[in-house]
Amino acid sequence: MLMSVATGLSVAGNYFAQPLLDVIGRDLGLSASTAALVVTVAQTGYGLGLLLLVPLGDLVDRRRLAVGLCAATAVFLTVIASAPNGTLLLVGTALTGLASVAAQVVVPYAATLAAPAERGRTVGTVMTGLLLGILLARTAAGLLADLGGWRTVYWVNAVL
Repeated sequence: MLMSVATGLSVAGNYFAQPLLDVIGRDLGLSASTAALVVTVAQTGYGLGLLLLVPLGDLVDRRRLAVGLCAATAVFLTVIASAPNGTLLLVGTALTGLASVAAQVVVPYAATLAAPAERGRTVGTVMTGLLLGILLARTAAGLLADLGGWRTVYWVNAVL
């Protein structure tokens, strides 16, 4: 269950900005097209992470890799939350996307830890967390932004 939550929280950072682009743009003085780049940069970082970092799971200890990527994601989320301008926002977003592939490292790691008879259930549970993170990120972003502004979304995710 912990791995399920970790994958959901890890991947959610790539989707928070989607409903918040107008608010983020206004706060940082960004044009609509620059604000829209946030989504593109997040997915580009994620794609690079899939290409460059996930294969490391076959070469190094998956537990350490997953923990390191989760910690890096938290650090990069704080960069986004404290970004004073669009450039730092985009850099933090790209790096968050890159590190958020921890989810794709945790899934096979969970499978190797599970007993053979439990592997399917284990992978299903972890994947459920990942998919819920993607699906609920936008809703959580809206709720948290209403409570404390768009930066609150990233601060809360970084802490979690």
